[in-house]
Formats: sequence, C-alpha cells, structure tokens
Amino acid sequence: MWRWRDWVIDAFNRNLPYDRFTIEQLAGDLLPDATLAQRIATGFNRNHRTSGEGGIIPEEYRVEYVADRAQTTATVFMGLTMGCARCHDHKYDPISQKEFYRLFAYFNRIPDEKGFVWNYGNEEPLVKAPLPEHTQKLAALDAQIAAGQARWDRVQPQLRAAQRAWERTRAPAALADWIPPEGLVFRSGREATKAAGCDAGAAGCAWPAGEPPQHFDGKHYLEGDGKIADFDYLQPFTMAAWIQPDAASGAIVSHVEDYFEGMGHALLLVDGKIRVHILRRWTDLGIRVESAAPIALHQRQHVLVTYDGERKAAGVRIYWNGEPVALKVLFDQNTEPIHHPKTPLRIGAGSGLRFTGAIEDVSIWNRALGPLEAAAAAVRESIGQLTGIPEQRRTAAQSGKLAAYYLEREAATEFRSARDELAALGRERQEFYAKIPSVMVMADGAAPRDTQRDTFLLKRGAYDAPGEKVTAGLPAVLAAPRPEWEKDRLGMARWLVDRNNPLTARVAVNRFWQSYFGFGIVKTVDDFGAQGEFPVHPELLDWLAGEFMESGWDMKALQKTIVMSAAYRQASRAGAELLQKDPDNRLLARGPRFRLGPEVIRDQALAVSGLLVEKVGGPSVK
Repeated sequence: MWRWRDWVIDAFNRNLPYDRFTIEQLAGDLLPDATLAQRIATGFNRNHRTSGEGGIIPEEYRVEYVADRAQTTATVFMGLTMGCARCHDHKYDPISQKEFYRLFAYFNRIPDEKGFVWNYGNEEPLVKAPLPEHTQKLAALDAQIAAGQARWDRVQPQLRAAQRAWERTRAPAALADWIPPEGLVFRSGREATKAAGCDAGAAGCAWPAGEPPQHFDGKHYLEGDGKIADFDYLQPFTMAAWIQPDAASGAIVSHVEDYFEGMGHALLLVDGKIRVHILRRWTDLGIRVESAAPIALHQRQHVLVTYDGERKAAGVRIYWNGEPVALKVLFDQNTEPIHHPKTPLRIGAGSGLRFTGAIEDVSIWNRALGPLEAAAAAVRESIGQLTGIPEQRRTAAQSGKLAAYYLEREAATEFRSARDELAALGRERQEFYAKIPSVMVMADGAAPRDTQRDTFLLKRGAYDAPGEKVTAGLPAVLAAPRPEWEKDRLGMARWLVDRNNPLTARVAVNRFWQSYFGFGIVKTVDDFGAQGEFPVHPELLDWLAGEFMESGWDMKALQKTIVMSAAYRQASRAGAELLQKDPDNRLLARGPRFRLGPEVIRDQALAVSGLLVEKVGGPSVK
C-alpha cells in the first residue's frame, strides 16, 4: 500500500485543498473520468485489518471490514464515535443504530468482497500503480511488441506458401503425431509409469493379463514421479487426455492425496461432469470448478483443463473436444501454497476415485495452453493424415495443428525467429508488469442499484442477525445533503466538505493545532460528541475553521497562520505560579513544550549524524 502513502505525501507537498483531499480519498473512484491517482487515493479505506486465518467465517470478517470503514470515516472527518452505535443507539450522542448502518451502507458496495483474504499480497479490488519509470518501460516494451507483431505479420504470406510447398513434397506416412512441445513435462509413453492398485500383500503389481495399458478396470491405475506435476498455487498448468469413460465418476489424471478432499491438483469425472480440483484444504483453501453439463459415457472424447496461476477460479478453463465449455464454480478461495512432491502422479486414480474405461495420451504442461493450442491438442488425426486432407476441407483446429507443427519442426529459421522474438517480448512485458506495485482501492458494484448488496441493521451488531433493511444516509442531527448530490460515497464526501457541515473543518483544524501545541483546542480530537471535552477556546476554533474554508481549504496557509501566531511564537518557559495554574498550557499563556514522538526523535538523531536518507516516498524500509 505504499503507493497510497506516496499519494498522501504528494498531496501535502503540492498543497492539495483539504476538500479535494477528503473527496478523493473517500470517493476518488466515483469522480467523473477518475484518474489513476484519484483511484489510488481511495486506498485510504482499504487500510483496515484483514484476515486469512483458517477457520474464520468470511462474512463475519467482511462485515468487520465495512464497519471499520464507517467508523474510521466518522472519526477522522467528523470526530464522532459512531462505532458506539453499531450494537445499539448511541448512549450519549444523538446517533441511532439505524443511522450507523445507513453510513455503513455507503461502504458495503464493493463487488464480491471477501472476508477471507490472501495473506501474501493485495486483495481485489486493486489497481496497478506504476511509477513514471514503469510507465516509460511499458511504453518501450509495447513499441517493441508492436514492431515484433508487424514483423510476424509480414512473414505470414511467405510462411503459408512455404508450408503448402512442404505439404506437396513430404510423404504423409513419415509424419507422426504431434502436440505443442513448449512446457510439456509429461506424456504417456514418454515418461516412466508403473502399475498400481493391486491387492495388499501382493508380491508385485502388474497390469491385468490380456488388458491393454489404456484400459482401466476401476481398480488398477498407473503411477509416475510426482515431482513432474508438483505445481504450486501460483503456477500455471495444463492437463489433458483422451478418454472413453464407462462410469460417471473417476479420476483421469491427478497429483493429489488419495481421498476426495485431498490436497493437490486433479482432473476428474464426478457424476459425469469434468471436475478440476486445486486444493490446499477442502473446507477453505482451494479451487473447485466443474463443467456445467455432463459428458457422454462410452464415447471417445478429449478433455483438457488449464489454470493460469492467478489464484482465481476465473483462471480455470475446461475444454471438451477442443471447445471451451460453460463452467460452474463450486469454490473459489485459493490463497495458500500447495506443495507435496512425495505424492505420486496418478493416471486413472486420485481423490479416492478410480477410473473405469479407456485413458490415452495423457499430457501435462507447466503452462496454460491457449484456446488455439487446446483445439489443436484435441485433433485426432496425425500430422501425416492432416497433410492428406485438402486444405479447403480442413477444420480450423486441423489447420492450426498442422501450421503449428510445420512452424515448430519444418519451417525456415527466420520464421521461428520472428515468432520467438514476439513471444519473448510478450513474456518480458508480462513479467515486468507483474512486478509493478499495486494498491487496494475502493469500488462500487455496477448499476443498476438492485444488483448491489443490500444493507441491513444488524441486531446487536452481529453479522448473522439482520434486521430492518436500510439505505445509505447520514445522521439526521447534522445538515441534510443537497438533493442533487449522488446517493453514494461521492455524495457523502461532498456533504462532509460542504460549508453547512459543522464538523469537518473544525475537526481538521483541531488536529493541525494538536500537532503544534501537543493538544487540540478540543482535547479529545477523536470525539466532538457529548463525552468529548468542550473546546477551551471555542471562538478560536470557529475562526480557524472559517478561515480554513475561506482560504479554499488551503492546508499550508492554515499551518502558516498557526506557526506565525503570537500564541505559537511565545517562549515555552513557565514559572512555578503559571505551572500551578495551568500545567497543561490549555490557556496558551506560554509556547508549546511537549515530548516529541519516537519516530521524530529517531529521525532527528539520524539527521544530525548525517545518516538520514532524505529520499521521499517509496516502499517501506524493513
């Protein structure tokens, strides 16, 4: 979140008016044509605590996050303890429980927000927040990619002509089958496997006599080296096979513990549907996705699944006979590493299931194949057979497979060089983009309003005790918002900095005053309510607030006014009589004298010793 902190530092340095400072942090994403900087500003309300602890109830913690935003906004900008009205009406201030949840509703609109979060990075919604040097590098890479794409496009006519000439001269029978070789880590018949699934106590384990190795009887299966497919949760992969199932449930290929809830990766059939498991823990850590419709039994068909390594079920694709199928997401919370190299790779077994039927040509890649590659992998015909099919009669997948084979194995070096250069640039950009810092930001669900999450008054503040349904709104004791304002965070932010709001300017100048004098004009800077301390100099507080707004919410001008005042420029010496009458200097009879904070003392020591690094901004120092 350091890019949000950089935004705050920059806002102070360039003297961003306090009303804009407030609006952009609370609702920068909702401003018309919001800039990246304005979206970054909304990271203010994503700095709350989060949890990825196993066993938590996600909705309970999501409610905690939203309540934190409401309470923080009320405290920081209005000096109100509205959190005291979360469980019941406020005991001292004229704020009802319903009004707390009406404020809560403004922050309860983040689409698909989860209470269980990723422990190792930022959680959505987020934005990439490149520095100027990042933007320049991306622009340079994009220009190189555009040039590489143009070069690749230019050679296409020559490449197609060369392929046609090759097809006329090459003997079809001499051309074996082929699948995309890049990233291929396992293929049936190429890597060693052994029979397994024999009765306990058997001296050895052999495939049933008379059965071909592609036929699985619901008991026996094949095992291979598990290290081949020991993919972590951030690693992409592809699994594929030709199958002819005779039962609706069974494991096709897996690197998973051998019970249904086991940790690992598996391509399964469950009740006739193609199922993908990427699991750390069944109850709360992993991805489970299946095809929306079952596949046919007793028919030969190709199944292929890909995962892009981005932690989300949205990164899973299932292809049936080369075509993507509709998916049903069963579980989507992939936030912890998966690593178990001692578990074997299994064909025909895994997750406590056994396959009955035929499994052929199992293939595993350490990358996610694209749609065209998935279609080519499902082409039954060998390369030799494809060359015998007239070009105009080939399907798109057949043409794609033949073209990919020719480019990989037969084409002139110049063609492969053009392709490889473009691919290398794409990978370089992808890797560079992944390193650009990101910031968690605010976002509202898409219109229409009836698609947004409903908000309810929560009885006793409990997440699972909804009461009356409420809409977004503001405390009735304060000035009403203007009717033309939006009924969202932007409207709320405009209301906060409106001149008719009696609190925001007073709370802000009181905090600035505290930073110079050690205490605020209202000593309880976070509580301007009935339980807070009455201002020692109410007229001074009113005057400063008025001057602040009249200046256009100029933060530097306000601080200049304070430090040039006679009150601040007084000597801090105090006699015994003055200390006895006003030990805390609440009446401002002398200049401020208070202890510096630990960070200021540290920085002062570093500065006088010449060791202070004066670079502004950047990642935190560990």
